[in-house]
Amino acid sequence: MITLKPNSAVTYIFRGIAYKQEGLYGQSIADESRAIDIGTGYWDLAYAVRGAAYADTQRYAQSIMDLSMAIALKPGRAQPYYVRALAREEMGAHDQARGDYAWALVLLTTAIAAKPRDGLLYAERGLIYERTGHKDQAITDETHALALHCLHPAYAYVYRGLAYDSKGAHAMAVSDLQSAIRLDRFSRLEWDRMKRADSSKAPR
Repeated sequence: MITLKPNSAVTYIFRGIAYKQEGLYGQSIADESRAIDIGTGYWDLAYAVRGAAYADTQRYAQSIMDLSMAIALKPGRAQPYYVRALAREEMGAHDQARGDYAWALVLLTTAIAAKPRDGLLYAERGLIYERTGHKDQAITDETHALALHCLHPAYAYVYRGLAYDSKGAHAMAVSDLQSAIRLDRFSRLEWDRMKRADSSKAPR
């Protein structure tokens, strides 16, 4: 597709998304950068994907800049707020992270009211509930997401498992982690990253 349409920004955007899903973050960043350079009506998506890839490679300041641009271009999408919150947590900006989580929850709750059968929306809200300490709500949302056959179910298992783990239900947490890894081997990286983020917030 790139060979056929070398100047198509949208083509680079979606290949960049595919690279990110495979853990090829350098290639993802390169493709999204190329899309931004070409110019596109989907600039917000290119910035959001590149910002997420920067976060995955621990370049948090660059991630926050890209995600802030994505939000400025299209403020109604929850995902950039959530990823920016994670990046801000990693940089110790916990008050700003809480603000981003709150905005993401508002946007997702509104979207769920409009589309109550969209499993992905429940999965996304569940992971924010997990990050903000609302473990029971996280378990409920991720269970609902899995029942609705959401996209990327591995991450619904990851965040439900993290919520179980924090409640002391370790056998259920291990079971969810194993289910996640069977679906997507990269989900173990997400589990480890969130556990590390929790450790960094623990009082010393």
